[in-house]
Amino acid sequence: LTVLARWQKADTAQGGGFLPAAGTLLPNPHGKIPRERYTGEPGWNDYVKTMQSIGYELSHRFSDALTFRQNLRYGKVDVDHDAGVGAFGLQDDQRTLTRYYFPLEEQSKSFAVDNNVEWKFGAGNWDHTVLAGIDYRRLESDYSSAFAFGAPSLDIFNPVYGAPIVKPAYTSRTDKLQQQIGVYVQDQIRIDRWVITAAGRQDRVRTRTDQLLANPVTRERQNDSKFSGRVGVNYVFESGWAPYVAWSQSFEPTVGADFLGRSFVPTTGEQIEAGLKFQPANGRALLTLAAYEIKQKNTLTVDPVHTLFSVQQGETRVRGAELEGRWNFANGLSVYGAYTYTDSEVTRSNDAGALGKQIALQPRNVASLGADYTIGYGALSGLGFGAGVRYTGEHYGDTYNQWKTPSYTLFDAAVHYDLDAWRFQLNASNLSDKEYVSVCNSAAWCYYGYPRTVTASVRYRW
Repeated sequence: LTVLARWQKADTAQGGGFLPAAGTLLPNPHGKIPRERYTGEPGWNDYVKTMQSIGYELSHRFSDALTFRQNLRYGKVDVDHDAGVGAFGLQDDQRTLTRYYFPLEEQSKSFAVDNNVEWKFGAGNWDHTVLAGIDYRRLESDYSSAFAFGAPSLDIFNPVYGAPIVKPAYTSRTDKLQQQIGVYVQDQIRIDRWVITAAGRQDRVRTRTDQLLANPVTRERQNDSKFSGRVGVNYVFESGWAPYVAWSQSFEPTVGADFLGRSFVPTTGEQIEAGLKFQPANGRALLTLAAYEIKQKNTLTVDPVHTLFSVQQGETRVRGAELEGRWNFANGLSVYGAYTYTDSEVTRSNDAGALGKQIALQPRNVASLGADYTIGYGALSGLGFGAGVRYTGEHYGDTYNQWKTPSYTLFDAAVHYDLDAWRFQLNASNLSDKEYVSVCNSAAWCYYGYPRTVTASVRYRW
């Protein structure tokens, strides 16, 4: 039995990330908007989030063949966003920023428990590992918010803060309860060098959504159920090569509602994948090549009319290929790399403007390459260094593919030292402190990428 508990509080200020396209992605006659420019209002953009959870992982082995497991967790999350002063684009003079109010509050509680039994048995050259179980999840959420223009404007190139703020009353309050129960079974079969996995799951979800500030109050009830399955086959050669093919379905309840307060329906998907893995006998390397196609229905995307909300698309399709590898050399040197090519498309949509477009925030090309070296002898034994490079290709930030963000390349580095059970580590991401726009989804909202970030950590294992 392992008991797990967590408490975390984040007291931050939001409102500094939303910057207009003119002055970031696009030219502005007044110059470039600094990356550190804050568009909120000090003292009115506090974002306080408190998370608490407690649970356990229980495992009991009745015999070498039969094991029971139960995982349980209860959690609470509280969010308070104060007045939520945000940016909504530049006025005609290309320097005066229109701002709005978006205060919000949310209290949510969650409970999840998963029970399963694992049974191992065999006959002849057949070996089975059967896993069967039932899980239950419950989520309660009380979410209040308001959206209103009228917040004092701001000169984005010469900001003067301290204007009077009038926090608006909440105009929306959604009380939601979602319960999901699932029953599943899986059998992993080994026949000589063949490995066959077959699994099935039946889900049932009940959702209650009450709009408490609507006039009149609306109460919506929704029931969804779905069977999903998975089949995979691979063959492990003695040389370490393992070709495989797999097919799977997905079913995921989607928490939230659109601008009109209508609950989101579950997201469903189907994937087919084929690939090749290689791991030599010494176990120091692992190479994977995969090609896949994924189709999803009812995925979320930014509402093009009400940009603070989301809408569900009809169907999206992603086809791609991934190459990933890591090689650990005997002298303490490790080399790793990955490349992903993704061809995405909205294949069905109620919005004709989105049909056939590339999925927002999904670049076609992503790649990374890095190495890490640890000294294994002498006075400096245990001291290690790492460096890597990350590439993100150009991509769109909006549903209609009108806002394209250029590609960017970032460099990372690390220094670490191992002493007995201790590890001391220093990581730096975006080492050169490159200034780049990570995404734009409209003329009003663009986001700079993270600046140089340095993290120090100490870890002890026993």
